[in-house]
Amino acid sequence: MKTTVRLCCLMACMGLSMLNSSCTKSSSEVPEPVQAKPTSADLTGRVQPAAAILGVRAMSAAGVSFPCTYNTTTGVYTFADLPLGLTYTVEYIYQLGYVPLASQQVVLNAATTLPTLTATQSTAAYTINGTVVVPAVNTGGGYGGPNSRLLQLGVAPPAASFPLEITFPNSPAVGTYNLTTSATYVTVRNTSGGPNYTTLASLASSPTSGTLVITAVNPTYPRTFSGTFSFVAATTSASGGTPLTTTVTNGTFTDVAY
Repeated sequence: MKTTVRLCCLMACMGLSMLNSSCTKSSSEVPEPVQAKPTSADLTGRVQPAAAILGVRAMSAAGVSFPCTYNTTTGVYTFADLPLGLTYTVEYIYQLGYVPLASQQVVLNAATTLPTLTATQSTAAYTINGTVVVPAVNTGGGYGGPNSRLLQLGVAPPAASFPLEITFPNSPAVGTYNLTTSATYVTVRNTSGGPNYTTLASLASSPTSGTLVITAVNPTYPRTFSGTFSFVAATTSASGGTPLTTTVTNGTFTDVAY
């Protein structure tokens, strides 16, 4: 009888021990809450002096533009909550009188601060037919298309309302260029509603001619180039008007950013 009682007690204790062990193991296997991974982050940077640009924009590889907050006093810019995992091109909208800043590209995998950029004032100078010209639009090259840049020189004949633009390759090199081709040509736009002029043979209403000579190129920031130009531009076939042509016999540009 005593032996039976002892055996029962032993079995009861073993069962209780196994139950406790089972409960303890079950408790340790409870998974911890999964932390949600961030899907966006801020992209920030700074430009000095703040007055050198008008604003900043970020473009994804898909061509989507994202809004930016720009502090015109400190030069700090912020793109809030940009989607992670994308490549962004950050472009700076420069102010008249300053050399354009090169764009920056970044793959955003976490909150990122880009290096501070310091802009320099432009020393670009122009003459048209021996007269010093102050640029009417800007003091450097700007994108005129994916494979060309637009050199907006300022005012050209026959009146002060005619900004003169020269389209040329994205990477200028020392040499002589024909200004009647689709890669390099002159446009004289009439901002007061009259005729427009061009040296582009396919658009001109009469024969045109023109030469761009790039005499010097500085490939480091602030990337600049210098040269001379001359041309006879005709009214575009669509605009008509008089005079039928406008001529620059001697134009120069020095230290223009590209």
